[in-house]
Amino acid sequence: TGGGQGARQINDAVLLHYKELVSIANVLLLSGASQYDDVRALTPPDDPRFLVKDFIPGLSTVFGAADIVVTRAGATALLELAAMEIPTIVIPSNRLVWQVEHVKVFEKKQAVIVLDEDRFKDPKDTSLPDAVRSLATNAALRKKLSSQLARFAHPQAAHDMADVIVSEVRVRK
Repeated sequence: TGGGQGARQINDAVLLHYKELVSIANVLLLSGASQYDDVRALTPPDDPRFLVKDFIPGLSTVFGAADIVVTRAGATALLELAAMEIPTIVIPSNRLVWQVEHVKVFEKKQAVIVLDEDRFKDPKDTSLPDAVRSLATNAALRKKLSSQLARFAHPQAAHDMADVIVSEVRVRK
């Protein structure tokens, strides 16, 4: 996925490696509305292993059904994936410095696999299907990533913040 707008580099890499990816796993590609028609035109419409959508509201429902997620480095998506403990391949947008920088924290803790989208410019690059295959075939790696990613989840954060606010209000009275 590439957020609501899609990500051309990811879409192009998925299209380039379409046959290999669907031989590894069922694929749901969120292309973004502006790229949906182009992506749809280049993929078989009746392949049950491949589904392309322009956008899906309530993405956490889809995440819950996934064994592996490939995503940009959006903070909300990564924290939802952390809470759900889903092994994740992250492809930060090199045009968005904050994505590149904050995904380094996840990578340093070995919580995600990070791919550089610039590698996708080389038509011989196989980093995307290689990473998907690695996760799909290695249960120990999936478990390790899930466990490490879960450390970033703070499901009680709203409750904890409310406690801090209430205690501050009491102190000031």
